[in-house]
Amino acid sequence: MPCFGMAQEQRTIQLDEAGTLDQQISEEEKYSITDLTITGNVNGKDFILLRDMAGAKNVSTKTDGKLASLDLSGASIVASDDVYFAYAGMSYKTSDNVVGPYLFLNADKLVNLKLPVNITEIGTQAFGGCTNVSAITIPDGVTTLGMAPFLLCNSITSIEVPNSVTAMGIGTFQRMEALQEVKLGNGITELDNSIFVADDKLKKVSLGKNLLREGFDPVVFYTLVGIEEIVVDEENSSIRSVDGVLFLKDLSEIISYPNARQADVYEIPAECSLVGPYSFCLNKGVKKVVIPSTVGEIQYSAFASSNIEEFEINEGVAYICEAAFSGLDKCANLHIPASAEFIEPAAFSFSYGLENIEVDENNPSYASRDGIFYDKSLSMLLAYPGGRLDESYTTEPGVTTIGPMAFAGDINLTSVTLSEDINCIQDMAFTQTEALIEVYCMPTNLTDVETYAFLSETLMAEGTLYVPEGTLDFYNAQSWVYSVEDGMPFFAQVKEMEGEGIESTPASTDTAIQIYDTAGRKLQTPRRGLNIVQQGDRVIKVLR
Repeated sequence: MPCFGMAQEQRTIQLDEAGTLDQQISEEEKYSITDLTITGNVNGKDFILLRDMAGAKNVSTKTDGKLASLDLSGASIVASDDVYFAYAGMSYKTSDNVVGPYLFLNADKLVNLKLPVNITEIGTQAFGGCTNVSAITIPDGVTTLGMAPFLLCNSITSIEVPNSVTAMGIGTFQRMEALQEVKLGNGITELDNSIFVADDKLKKVSLGKNLLREGFDPVVFYTLVGIEEIVVDEENSSIRSVDGVLFLKDLSEIISYPNARQADVYEIPAECSLVGPYSFCLNKGVKKVVIPSTVGEIQYSAFASSNIEEFEINEGVAYICEAAFSGLDKCANLHIPASAEFIEPAAFSFSYGLENIEVDENNPSYASRDGIFYDKSLSMLLAYPGGRLDESYTTEPGVTTIGPMAFAGDINLTSVTLSEDINCIQDMAFTQTEALIEVYCMPTNLTDVETYAFLSETLMAEGTLYVPEGTLDFYNAQSWVYSVEDGMPFFAQVKEMEGEGIESTPASTDTAIQIYDTAGRKLQTPRRGLNIVQQGDRVIKVLR
């Protein structure tokens, strides 16, 4: 075992009696040994010395130890009353055939480590902070892995969990910066959602034959930004893998498409009837997804926050769940087929790249106008695409309701005018609208508004709600303007609009007057509500 820039000192020690390692290694030589093999029995007292030799005395105290290679494969861990590690009022002692909690914590001089072959359990953070250990072989016979046993083992590139392991703790492979491959054995029937945390370089995960579909949630995989392949044992009767993509055994549901798996076009197999929750969430590898006519349902957050640029949604999709297409940054246009009978609120929220939502004219439930998503009657505005660049918007005549989260997360609108036809604004309709600072409310008695319809830090900090003359007291008493229960003002200020007609605008025989709505569309004549009047270089907002 090379020890960089240092002379090696190798030792092989047979311990006939546990707890006697300090009798064979003197104080003078303990910091010079780089390669150590131990056979026989070792206990807590011996591990106090081994930790010291490997660079760690306690949680924060480092030593001058140089032990880089430790071979315990011919040794046995035995119980003792000696405390090998203490922290936060807790003391840890060795148990028979157990690599106890924190046993090698912060032993960062270790590079090569071989464990006793007869161990049955590896405890919480047993190897935490062993940043230079390059590989750990988990012996057959181990049944339990504790919480985050390999935390910050940043030099390990692959781990194989033997078939004997039946239980794995929270964050089993948490924050392993070099980890590229994990192979789970046949003893694993379920996975905790936190098994992989911040393992950004993990490319391949292999699943055993006994892992059940109901034993894990797809969120297990969707945060793995570097994952390219998920492999399933062919004998697994619950799930399967096709070209690295995870499905139910019969292919009726696509469970997880690896985030970093590259494809110009991915066609979901015709056997699929369900696009599962989070199945493409955060995906950065696919440019276009084709959803076949056999798919009837797209579930919660299926494509959320992905970089997919194009979707081909064929006739057959009937149900689109909440957040299914939320957070789209690259997709500008989305076409909804005639078959879509029910689309849950917020299905398209926070999609900063989405400019247009188009609906098939034969759809019985929904419609679009100018790329904005409505119900079929065009009376309820359901989604304003977050990628539109307009800085102002006025609700169309005939629109009476703004649906839940319809404008959620919009980053471009600075001004919104609610036309006189508006009589209902549902929950979180304008939540987290980062640029919105002006809301012009044309109705004189708007009461059917959810309390948190305008929940936005920007509006609370600097937003103004403009209300018709004579209605100031009425609007200040509304819970969506000021919540008495929470003591929360949803607008920095509420002002009455000073109405003035177009005729009051100074005229000039030399410079023509141009009139626009708040979306920037040129008008032939002023209409009821807020108008933008331009005369030469002068631009004013005028109410009529």
